[in-house]
Amino acid sequence: MSHMNGSEPIGKFDLRYVPYTGAIGNVDLGSFDLTTTGNITTPKINPTASQDLNLFGDVDVGDEEDGKSLIINRKAAEFDSTLTFEIASAGQGRVLADRHLVLDTATGQEVRIQHDHNGNIRLGSSYLGFGTNQFVTQYGYITADTASKFIRWQVSDTDDYFHLTREDSYVLGFKIEMPVDLVDNDLTTTGTITGGDITAQDRDVLRYILLNS
Repeated sequence: MSHMNGSEPIGKFDLRYVPYTGAIGNVDLGSFDLTTTGNITTPKINPTASQDLNLFGDVDVGDEEDGKSLIINRKAAEFDSTLTFEIASAGQGRVLADRHLVLDTATGQEVRIQHDHNGNIRLGSSYLGFGTNQFVTQYGYITADTASKFIRWQVSDTDDYFHLTREDSYVLGFKIEMPVDLVDNDLTTTGTITGGDITAQDRDVLRYILLNS
């Protein structure tokens, strides 16, 4: 390590760490990077929550470029995986997982979407093209089969209908426990219609089906 005497320039030097458990105050690295070959035991960032944590806020990215990302890695011999948080070039906040993305809560708690805001909820893509319409799938346990079964919703590009389908016949059917108003739309079926009391409006619908079948 070179010593500074008067105006003598500082040469190369080593900055050595001396173990110390007390507070050392603020450390300003300026434009230098902070790297380590050791381990950081239980690292904490802003543990007292006295201020917000601001990431990537001082320098612009280029036009039509995504913002810088916060990337969490899971490294293992069996496989590697990453989870990325970023703001896309169009301004959308994005969470990107290279495997399944699971949102879990403690038992009895809910996953809520748009709970305190009034924006719409949108599922699926509107621009990926033919054959890319995604399914929305919901599972439930069926005691009769001692297994979980699913139902699926999809806007089909095959016949241009909105489909509700089931995994198999252990899901007995679809119950609608409220009145159904078809407005000015038709009701068609290739099966049998059964039910309770039939109103005058119901009879008109059935008459239309029989006359046009």
